[in-house]
Amino acid sequence: MVKEKLIHLVQPEYDVFYEIINEGIRNQEFVSNKTVEDISHILYSTLTGMSITQFLGYDEEKFYLLYQNAIEIFLNGIEK
Repeated sequence: MVKEKLIHLVQPEYDVFYEIINEGIRNQEFVSNKTVEDISHILYSTLTGMSITQFLGYDEEKFYLLYQNAIEIFLNGIEK
């Protein structure tokens, strides 16, 4: 029952990630050999997991910059 409530709580947010990634792949803005589901779960989990940084002393400005950097790394990678 707790699992169902948790899924019901996070599903709308996950769906937004899924739709953005799916649309980007359909429009050939994104290219990946991974499934839309896998990419969506990775991005969603990464960004929601980063919320812990609020408790590590990051002020609001640095907190949002960290999220922007995460999206940039997600989209562009860290390869040379």
